[in-house]
Amino acid sequence: MLAGLASVADKDLPQPNKMFGALAGLTIGIAAALLLLVVRPRLRGEDRASFPYWARLERS
Repeated sequence: MLAGLASVADKDLPQPNKMFGALAGLTIGIAAALLLLVVRPRLRGEDRASFPYWARLERS
């Protein structure tokens, strides 16, 4: 996406192309935010599938 933006940075594009480009950028931004929300670790609570829970366990 950055390569595409850099290649058309000095050109005057028609308004529909600018709108579709902005919509594509917004879509990619939303997809990245959703991915980060889904993949982030759960750091609070007593969730038995979280890293802090496993780090507090004693060796047996």
